[in-house]
Formats: sequence, structure tokens, C-alpha cells
Amino acid sequence: MATASLVNMARGNRRVQAVTTLLAAACATVAITGCSLLDSLHSTPVEIPAAYAPNFTVAAKRCPKVLTAHQLAAQAYTESRFDPRAVSAAGAQGMMQIMPSVWAAYGVDADGDGVKDPFSAADSIATAAVINCFLADEIRAVKGDRTELRLAAYNAGPDVVVRYQGIPPFPETAAYVQKVIALTQDFDRRLASSPPTNAGSVSPRPSGSH
Repeated sequence: MATASLVNMARGNRRVQAVTTLLAAACATVAITGCSLLDSLHSTPVEIPAAYAPNFTVAAKRCPKVLTAHQLAAQAYTESRFDPRAVSAAGAQGMMQIMPSVWAAYGVDADGDGVKDPFSAADSIATAAVINCFLADEIRAVKGDRTELRLAAYNAGPDVVVRYQGIPPFPETAAYVQKVIALTQDFDRRLASSPPTNAGSVSPRPSGSH
């Protein structure tokens, strides 16, 4: 049953609390930041921080016809809720939650300070754009929705997506893909669209995945 239907049924009675409790318990098993089902019960829309909006716009140009600024922003919120200092239990770092080994292969000095810093919002966002571009290429032979498959690869790794020839049957990955796509659609509805650019792409070859 769709979450919106659950909310409508529960509004005005105690079912809202029960549904929220159940979803919170389910989210506890998901190893990503946030949970799309639980967050959808919250009426306050997610806003892209003005300080980071230009970073998303510029970074999306690193991967034309694959990324938009809104897609990157949706990933950033899902990964860390726009927190550039975030560190996960698994060791993923920065706003885009990139593992150190992956950062060593991909890290971008987007802010021009001479340091590829995973805790710099500009560097993290730009690096995530480069990673997304690589992932799109790695899974090009897998049939399915290109955005969903790329997001699944960002979360679970391109090798896993190739192995399953689609989105792997992991609750974490399914929730991640769902949330990023839902947020992207929400940003597109409420904000001016950021269509893919035709600028030159960046296609590095990393030693690992997110």
C-alpha cells in the first residue's frame, strides 16, 4: 500500500503513531542516511541549502546527459542530509558519503584550494558527479531504467548491479533508489529545472565503488 494512502487512513487517529513506529523500525535495518518511507510522512519539504546549490549545478556538468543538479542534491540529502562533515559507521565520508579507497581514486579538488578534501562540500559533490558518470558507463549493458540502475550502483556497487542484471534485492538499495528519485521529482516540481548540460564529460576509471 502506498505511504500516502497510509497517511490518509491514519490522519486524525492513533494509526499515524503506529505507522510511524513500524516504519522507523524498518528503517533501522537500512544502512543509508534517512528513510524514504518515514521521511514521506513528514510534511515539511526538503530544501536545497543555498550555499550548496551552485556546487550541484556546476558538478552536474561533469556528467552531461546523465546527471542534473537536482539529482545530485537528492543524493546528497539521502546520503548525509547535506552534512559535509558526516561519517558513517562503515567509514564513508563527507556530504556524498564516499569511502576513503574510492576517494583516493576519484577525489576532485573542486574548490581550488589545492586539497582533495572529502569533507569539503564542493569537492565531495564534484567527486560524486564523477563517480556517477563512471557508474553509468559501467552498467551500460544492464537493461532497465538508467537512473535507477546508476543509483543502485552508487549504493551497492556496479559489480553487484551487473551480477543481478538489475537493482539487487537489498532493502537498503531499494530504499535508497526510491528516496533519491522521489526527492529529485519533488525538487523538479518545486524548483526551476536543471536539465543535463552538453558540456564535455569526465569519465575516470576508479579502483572501487561507493
